[in-house]
Amino acid sequence: MGIISNIVKSEKNRKILLKATDDVIDEVVKIQGTKYDRKRRYTDKDKKKWESLYKKGKTFCQIAKMWGADPRTIRYAIDVVYRVTYNARRSGLHTGITTMDKPNRASYKRTLIAKRKIKEYGDY
Repeated sequence: MGIISNIVKSEKNRKILLKATDDVIDEVVKIQGTKYDRKRRYTDKDKKKWESLYKKGKTFCQIAKMWGADPRTIRYAIDVVYRVTYNARRSGLHTGITTMDKPNRASYKRTLIAKRKIKEYGDY
C-alpha cells in the first residue's frame, strides 16, 4: 500500500503507476461513474423510443439489434410484467458485479492511463 500513498498527480508518477501491480492500479484508478465506465446506460428518451418501436410491431430482438443491446434489456425497460417477475426472482440487492475479472479491469485501466485518458488517480 506504500506506493498508493506516494503517487502524485504528475507525469513522472503516471509512469510509476503504469509499472505498478494490478492490485495497485485497481485500487488507485477509479472509473465508476466516469465516461470510461463500461456499463451501458440508456436514457428515458431511449426507452420511450423502444416502447414506440415495440407498439409499431418491432420485436424485442429487432429493437435490441438496432441499439446494440441485449433483448432482455429492452424487454425489462418496456414490459412491466416481465420487470416485476424478474425482480421478484432476484435474490438480494443487485451488486453491480460484472463478468469482468480483476486482471481484465486492471488491464483496461492501465490502457486508459497509458493513453493519457485518465489523469486523476483517485483520492490518496
